[in-house]
Amino acid sequence: MTKIWVDVLTPKQALLFSTFISDVKHEYDCLVTTRKYDYTNEILKINNIKAVEIYKYGGGGKYEKLRASIERSIRLLKHIRVFMPDIALSFTSPDMARIAFGLGIPFILLTDSPHSVYVNKLTLPLANSVITPKCTAEGIKRFILKESRLYTFNGIFEVAWVARHTPNVKVIKKMGLEPYSYVVVRTEESKAAYYGWGSDESTTVVRPLIEALLDKLEVIVYTRYRDQSMYVKKIFGKHIKEGRLKLLKRPLDMLSLEHYAVLVITGGSSMAQESSLMGTPSITLFPKQLETFEYLRSKGFPIHFGLKIEDAVKLSLNIVSDPDNYRVKTKSMLNKMEDPIPLIKNVINELIWHHNKVGITWVM
Repeated sequence: MTKIWVDVLTPKQALLFSTFISDVKHEYDCLVTTRKYDYTNEILKINNIKAVEIYKYGGGGKYEKLRASIERSIRLLKHIRVFMPDIALSFTSPDMARIAFGLGIPFILLTDSPHSVYVNKLTLPLANSVITPKCTAEGIKRFILKESRLYTFNGIFEVAWVARHTPNVKVIKKMGLEPYSYVVVRTEESKAAYYGWGSDESTTVVRPLIEALLDKLEVIVYTRYRDQSMYVKKIFGKHIKEGRLKLLKRPLDMLSLEHYAVLVITGGSSMAQESSLMGTPSITLFPKQLETFEYLRSKGFPIHFGLKIEDAVKLSLNIVSDPDNYRVKTKSMLNKMEDPIPLIKNVINELIWHHNKVGITWVM
């Protein structure tokens, strides 16, 4: 049985690779590695994916990021030397790319982030194969060497888990919520290497929207970092005690929570994209107009981006006052989008075949 090493670094990647591994568990022997970061490990556990947690996220500083990456790579190397996979797979993990390249292990990278310049420079030039949505392909090409092969699909990665999901109203009922009676708010990725557009870690960009919406309906806040949680507790402690604001302390079936929300607001991108795929209006305050945002809007999905804070506040109030006017039935549109999982499987099999035939790790 083919042995595959999968390195999982973020909640989005946990959702994607949980879907992938569930589909291929009888075809491949998978070693899943991860790190201590956000709710990544909890999401893997919820999806019954066994993973080896190796070290932690480095935080916001350059020195801390580098030191954490070096320490994690050393620890990873010990595991990979024993497992010795036939193929490695990740969503542009620098640690995985360096180890796989150094040990001569063929590897595949997934990405939808041309804006993640530093990580792309560290990983994509080394990859044997790269998989990306068609809408991001032009931005990704500049990082790829001619020796690598680029594969594209008509969709976005979030389709993989959204299309397979069935909303469960019991999830929100357990939280004391009723369908379409609340807003979900996710804080920004202020410590990410690519999030260098004036974010202030002492606060959060979503605060004005939370303040505007608290008098209208319940607000569910889902933070990324401990300091963000502390900030929310400090500013909105009264509202938390009154039950008007709920601060999530652990992950759950987030797709069900998003599905039954009136509105989803995020400082990132993934939650806005998956929410809009389900027809839930979403506002992203991500400080860049991503190709995936443009793509979804062009297809008719209810995603709103590129707004100033005051305009985002105004739009959010309009949505909660007339939610039916903003919600979209997306089933037929979603069915027309390409699921990336079959492509990932095909690329793995093609790379294995080529490696066995040619007898080298690098696709020339």
